[in-house]
Formats: sequence, structure tokens, C-alpha cells
Amino acid sequence: MDCREEQFQTVGSSYSRHANAVNYQQETADAIACLATTTASDRQAIVNLTATNLALTNELTAVNAKLITALLKVTKLTEQISNRTGSKGKTTSGTGTKTYYCHSHGYACPHHSGNYLSPKEGHNQHAMNDNKLGGHTAKYKAE
Repeated sequence: MDCREEQFQTVGSSYSRHANAVNYQQETADAIACLATTTASDRQAIVNLTATNLALTNELTAVNAKLITALLKVTKLTEQISNRTGSKGKTTSGTGTKTYYCHSHGYACPHHSGNYLSPKEGHNQHAMNDNKLGGHTAKYKAE
């Protein structure tokens, strides 16, 4: 038997029952008020989290757009450098190694005009296989 039930049975007075009923009503009202406050607090926390998630999503979208733009620029610049220096080598049949055109050494060279480490006077670093710019026209011979 519950403590409260015992109190009702032993006291027996209407005053005691009335006081206990008022007490129960107050406890119930306090519990409901506590639930309402907690619910409001939880709702505000959800609103704050949603706003933070939205802000982070927007920031991530902007950063991704900048990254894509930067990657496209890098790709374009890499292509321009490759075209300028003639670094598009051809694979030598059977060996699997790339060969290039060098203004000073000719075609089938292991380096291209733009990255020749010891250029002599008159070497043109912009020469390519399709635009030799007056460079060597014979096949490369190892020195």
C-alpha cells in the first residue's frame, strides 16, 4: 500500500484529504510547468542547431565553389604550360618511356626544350615538335 493511501485511511479527516489533494495538484502543476520549460528549451536548442547547420552548409557550398574554380584554373594553367614547353611526350614503342622534342637535341629526347638543364646560347625553350623554331631536326642521340 502506498504511503499516501495509508495517510488517507489513517487520518480520515476531510481537511487532511483536502490538503493532500491541493498538494498533489501543486506537484502536478509544477511537473507540467517543468516539462513546458524543458520543451521550450529543447525547441530553442533545435532552432540553434538548425541555424548552425544551415550556416555551415552555406559556407561549405561557397568554399566548394572556390575550390572548383581554383582546380579549373590549375588545370587550364597546367595545360598552357604543357603546350608552351612541349611537355606532351610521345611514348616510344616497346619501351614505354616518354620522349619529347628539345630545341638543342631534336626529337625522341628524354627531356623537352623547356626543362633542358644546360641550355647553350641560342637554345629556345619554347620550341616544340610541331614548331621547332629553327631547332635540331634529327633524332636525339645520347651524349
